[in-house]
Amino acid sequence: RLREVVEGWDGVDRVVDFRTVYFGPERVVVTADVEFAPGIPTGDIDERITAIEDAIQETNESVRKVYIEPEV
Repeated sequence: RLREVVEGWDGVDRVVDFRTVYFGPERVVVTADVEFAPGIPTGDIDERITAIEDAIQETNESVRKVYIEPEV
């Protein structure tokens, strides 16, 4: 479900890598390497990353940290 949040985001071309690390039942860290559509300005990518991170945390309250890395 968490990966689907990223894959379905406007402007995301592809999720290159997606990882979840469980430190216990209430502590999850999510990292993803994401390829964005060509031509999206850097500032817009930053805004989308922040929005994706927020959406993932809202989807699952056990997620404590989210790191989205844009692929170039």
